[in-house]
Amino acid sequence: QAAVEASQQAPQQAPIDRSLWMMGYFAFLRVMNGAIVVPIAAKCARRLGLGPMVGFLVLALFPVSSACLGVPLNHWLLRSWPLQSVLSVMALGSMVGNVLLAVGCHTSCWYITCASVALLGTCGNPVLTCLYVGHEIHILRRSEAMLVVHAFAVMGYSAGFFLAGVLEYLVNTSGSGPLRFDSCMMPGLFMANMYLLSLAKLHFLFKEPVLPGADRQLAIGLRGAPEAASMSKVLFCCWVAFCAKTAAIACDVFTASITQHAWGWSVEDSAYYTAAVCACVVPMLFLNLKVAVAAGIEERQALLVISGFGLACSGMLYALGDLAAAGQATGPRAAAHFGAFVLLQAAANLAQGYVFAMASRLVVVGRIDLASSCMVSALLVGFVGGCLVATVATPDYFRAAQSATFGGLLLGVVLGYERPQPQWVPRDEPMQCATPQIC
Repeated sequence: QAAVEASQQAPQQAPIDRSLWMMGYFAFLRVMNGAIVVPIAAKCARRLGLGPMVGFLVLALFPVSSACLGVPLNHWLLRSWPLQSVLSVMALGSMVGNVLLAVGCHTSCWYITCASVALLGTCGNPVLTCLYVGHEIHILRRSEAMLVVHAFAVMGYSAGFFLAGVLEYLVNTSGSGPLRFDSCMMPGLFMANMYLLSLAKLHFLFKEPVLPGADRQLAIGLRGAPEAASMSKVLFCCWVAFCAKTAAIACDVFTASITQHAWGWSVEDSAYYTAAVCACVVPMLFLNLKVAVAAGIEERQALLVISGFGLACSGMLYALGDLAAAGQATGPRAAAHFGAFVLLQAAANLAQGYVFAMASRLVVVGRIDLASSCMVSALLVGFVGGCLVATVATPDYFRAAQSATFGGLLLGVVLGYERPQPQWVPRDEPMQCATPQIC
């Protein structure tokens, strides 16, 4: 009992230090890379005379390879390598993938483009961040840590869309000549250099965490009813993560699509607009972080409020009228449209941050690896679902899809409100912790 009280009263013993900021930085790079891949895949499909559905299938390679190849590969490497080495290997793989993406798009080679997107998805997997937070951060500060990391991820979306617009402008104004780069080639080369610089930062700023060998092996040796029961609760979190990610990605892709095809904006203006939407979400995440930490709000309570708020915001889309009308791009309607999309993005991203922290608190330490893998897989399936919704959506269909997504999120939170109560320590077992000096 004394150990439990000490664990609950001393969260400051697990500081959110520069290693967590480095994990956030890698989340920033990973998401920025994904945001750049979106317009490149669509542009390559148009260049080859293919339809938007083919571009969606190429884009779907990113999350599918991440779930099917990236998750098991990271767990397999962690069995014998330290986390810093695995991060270095993933950064090198992403650097090679971006170079291949630039070559494939420049030469219009479909096979190289698909292989590069698959390699980027394999190496750009968020499971390492979840494992680090689950094992190294104190259980009372995981919500804070996950919201910090997720704020970095949203900054990656904003930076990725902004970078796509800047590079498109530079390429279009560079003229002709032997040094002129293709607009599909520049983003890949830029991201390759960003990952190269991240290797130096990783060496100087990252501190290797303590991850026990038994936990690295996906808890294969652990069997028993308490662990199985706790894993059943993670299914609730997987559903919430799926719905939240679907809403966020659909909002991103649909915003870029409607500004270009319905409002007649250029690629640069559309990228700047989407970047501004994501940039406005970042301070909202940090503000929520301060309020939640100061008030001691539980994840379940936060999810209940956020899901209801997101459902109300999706109703705002109906009040805006025809989203595809040209008049939506100017005047008060443009401001209302911008505000609605900012609020939808904020609700979806807040839900993701809270539910990931909640999942790591629902299971005993030996099952954190398996719970993280399930959550990341649900997130990646939501990525595919969001891209599919935005690719085939008309404005009316998009409004209905957003309402249904947040409605499903709210229904899941309400039905699972009592069941997935976080447990600090299993009642019938001695306290377990991956880092005894923290607990």
